[in-house]
Amino acid sequence: MRAGITLITICWAFWQTGVIAVYAREEVIPDSLQRLLQQPVHDTGRIMFMNRLAEELAPLDPGLSHRLSDVALEESKNLKFNRGVAYAYMNQGILHRLRGMHDEAGKMYFESLRIMEEEEYRPGIAAVCKQIGIMMAAVGDFQGSLAYLNRALDFYTRHQERIMLPELYHNMGIAFENLGNSQQALSNYFKSLEISRELDDPYMIGVNYGRIGNIYYLAGDSQCLTFYRLWMSIAGTAGNLAGQCDASLSIGRYFNSIGKPDSSIHYLIFSDELAKDIDNLSLEGQVAKELSLAFEMTGDPRMALAYHKEFTSLNDSLNIMSMIREITRMEIVYQARKEDALAGLRMKKTRLVYSAISAALLIVLALIGFFYFKQRKGIRNMRLENDKLLRIRNRLDEKLHFRQHELESTIRFQLEKNELLTRFMEKLNEYLPNLITENQQRIREVVQELKTALEFQYWKDFEIRFREVHQTFYDVLDERFPGLTPGEKRLCAFLKLGMTTREIATLTRQNTSAIEAARIRLRKKLNISGTDTDLAELLNQLPSGET
Repeated sequence: MRAGITLITICWAFWQTGVIAVYAREEVIPDSLQRLLQQPVHDTGRIMFMNRLAEELAPLDPGLSHRLSDVALEESKNLKFNRGVAYAYMNQGILHRLRGMHDEAGKMYFESLRIMEEEEYRPGIAAVCKQIGIMMAAVGDFQGSLAYLNRALDFYTRHQERIMLPELYHNMGIAFENLGNSQQALSNYFKSLEISRELDDPYMIGVNYGRIGNIYYLAGDSQCLTFYRLWMSIAGTAGNLAGQCDASLSIGRYFNSIGKPDSSIHYLIFSDELAKDIDNLSLEGQVAKELSLAFEMTGDPRMALAYHKEFTSLNDSLNIMSMIREITRMEIVYQARKEDALAGLRMKKTRLVYSAISAALLIVLALIGFFYFKQRKGIRNMRLENDKLLRIRNRLDEKLHFRQHELESTIRFQLEKNELLTRFMEKLNEYLPNLITENQQRIREVVQELKTALEFQYWKDFEIRFREVHQTFYDVLDERFPGLTPGEKRLCAFLKLGMTTREIATLTRQNTSAIEAARIRLRKKLNISGTDTDLAELLNQLPSGET
């Protein structure tokens, strides 16, 4: 069972880090993966491999990375394997740093460094020093960052670990750049660029071109344009849409800075299309700002205003979650105040009745007039508050479309992922005869457990996102049609979202005939069998708490 879980982790990690994407294009399983699946995994070796995966997955899938580092830490402590403990602490430090929790990251890093130094394990010391250097740069201590990065650099250069050098030189360049030493920064970026070319690492080549271009741009040097174009070219070759978008934005910004808006608009429009394709609101906002400036310089106030409005709208979208929370808080406060006001009015009315019994008619009339005035004033104030809440809720309705878009994007992503993973698992089954006998059953377990694990995680995420948009849909279904199974409820949710039979079949990994049969059974349970009532239309008419 443990071997099966390990293989699942390996397959998942290769998918997350892009190996399966390559496999999907080339239609082959990498030799390295085949060799890995055919080799036995020892305890300490498994721990070190989990630590390596946790480090690689930290920026891609923090949740999986955290689970891996926790397991590695627990097993390392059980085996008293200090190096495994140290690497697990380092990986937890990376996760804290990526969340902006630098104090916690520092505690993990320095505990890891202490263990590595006690073990006199120099590769581990270098690895932790590199991470501490990156963290110190993130908190603005660039001198401290250089000190730790140089410790790591000394080890990697003496032991000719060239694969580690591009990132080190790049981060040292960032530190020097922030210290105002542009020449040292350029020197380190060029060193990183040279080794990245030798290692054929398009990502590091591209980011170095971008950094070098930025230094020349800030210095007013037209050489920046050359490096931005190189960055854009290599990002395009590597299929790095975010890199292409950023590079094109930088070129457009440069042309704006030298007063050539006609040239900048071409690049900015291209960058705007890419930013929308990858759904990067931050880049969309930067591009919209530069386009507004470019059109303003060309004397086109209409387009300048349009992009300025888009820039403002995107800035609002980036803060959408905090806005929704604030609106919810305001609504709760308003409801509480409303109930307090109504309770107060009811109490005053009761007092008025008791006073009328023992008081003279004139006093009663006076009191009635007084409380009536106060009541009308309270009602008027509540109406004003209600109008204010209505405006707020209208804004909330607009934000609801954003959640709907997120839900649709999640489903599109899952459709693509299911198709990809299905092909991958089919290939694993095809390669079963090529594996040694003892591993054939393991691969079958991997395929089955991967199916189960992926389906469980996806349905859990889907239910959460669906309930965020359609809050009461399932409750209404349970109330009106209490006999529905969980699978039939999910089918209702898919139809509510307007999905086709083919899309539902792909998402659930069933054939279309099975989905059609399920729809027929569902029509019977919803009492519309034999009628012309459209199933999806009926479900859309059910209240779901969307507003």
